[in-house]
Amino acid sequence: MSSTAMIVAAQPEAAEAGAKVLMEGGNAVDAAVTAASVLAVVEAHSTGIGGDCFCIFYSNKDKKVVALNGSGNLPSKINYNGIINKDDNLIDPYSHSAITVPGAVAAWCKLVKDYGNLELTDILSPAIKLAKEGYVVADVIADMWKREEDKLKVDKDAKRIFLKNEKAYKIGEIHKQEQLSETLEYIAKNGRDGFYDGYVAKDIITKINKLGGQLSLED
Repeated sequence: MSSTAMIVAAQPEAAEAGAKVLMEGGNAVDAAVTAASVLAVVEAHSTGIGGDCFCIFYSNKDKKVVALNGSGNLPSKINYNGIINKDDNLIDPYSHSAITVPGAVAAWCKLVKDYGNLELTDILSPAIKLAKEGYVVADVIADMWKREEDKLKVDKDAKRIFLKNEKAYKIGEIHKQEQLSETLEYIAKNGRDGFYDGYVAKDIITKINKLGGQLSLED
């Protein structure tokens, strides 16, 4: 219970970072984006800057409930033939066909610009620090990674970043994502364009197209 503010997140690092933002003059939007960005580092299998963002809140500024759908479209050049498995009428979630245009960063930037009190550089600072310096792998994270070892081994980049000697990180070990730290820093400095333009966007497109996807810079 609290008479002022409260924040809940799936990992303590995210809740702590969000609570600190509130104590430093940030509002609920600032705290929520801070927590989400930290989760992108410490719980990467559940959420991240390559995914989507959905948000609903009451705006004191607008005096109404605001909902934001930060989910991305399919690539504009996608070939609809063959993307659905005829056996179960579903898209394989581990294939390039399941990749949509990432909407999370665009949603973060819009929320902070329209409703936040703080700058994006301040909001993303905790996530940047954790990605660069490392964080302690929690039990639930270690368990998930252990179960997904074989999937992570398939891709050389996933194996390099998320496995240690081709094995999942164990509880209590320190995991770093230094390239993610650089990406978040670039977004903090350049805003939305730091993700959807420049070297970050080109890297994403190059990777996905190597896998057989159709994502383009226009998307």
